[in-house]
Amino acid sequence: MGGAMDGGSSGARSVARGALAAAVIVAASALTGGSAMANDRSTEVVCVDRSTGAWRASMTFSSIDVHDGHPVVVTFGSAVATLAAPGAHGSVTLSQGAGGDRASATWSWSIARNGVVEQGGSARFTRPAGCEGTPATQPPATQPPATEPPATVPPATQPPSAPLPPAPAPPGRGQPDVPVSVPTPPPTTDRAGPLPSTGLPAVPFVTAAVAAVGLGVLARRWARRRADQLIGD
Repeated sequence: MGGAMDGGSSGARSVARGALAAAVIVAASALTGGSAMANDRSTEVVCVDRSTGAWRASMTFSSIDVHDGHPVVVTFGSAVATLAAPGAHGSVTLSQGAGGDRASATWSWSIARNGVVEQGGSARFTRPAGCEGTPATQPPATQPPATEPPATVPPATQPPSAPLPPAPAPPGRGQPDVPVSVPTPPPTTDRAGPLPSTGLPAVPFVTAAVAAVGLGVLARRWARRRADQLIGD
């Protein structure tokens, strides 16, 4: 009977201890503002600009229990939102953008209350199909116009100059003697008739000229000898 009493007292102690622990948990929850765990999270990826391939990823947090005086801070990538209105259905949507050069991206998220992160993780997003962007078409390179050398004007052609007549040779020993042309008498025929008149014959004139030259030379020699004789005397 004593053992039964001991068993009953030990069971009563266990119940009391459980009730005390539950009271402590309730009191702690009341002091910290309760749990801020979100029951629902959804994501969405949309194409922002098809020409450049830019896109955006969004994450929505819902069913967040917010207590008075204990705001909840929600982050997604570099986006941050604070829920301060009390209620059991707090929600917020945060977004992150990516350029056309990124085919995929990973962003972290978290839910914190009183500076303590109660939930957190990361999510990977992929660029939606059909949002690859069109490459910019480069205009064809224009070749500079070929520069042609300036046209050269042909030199003016002058007519060839006429050759100058040879200079007359000075008189002297180097000058060739001009032959004296002596007319030949016409051939005689058997038929007698008057001879044509040809003027005075040229032979007597030539003979007279030669004689005059000879006499001149002799006269000069005689005059030189006479002068020598006079000087000698």
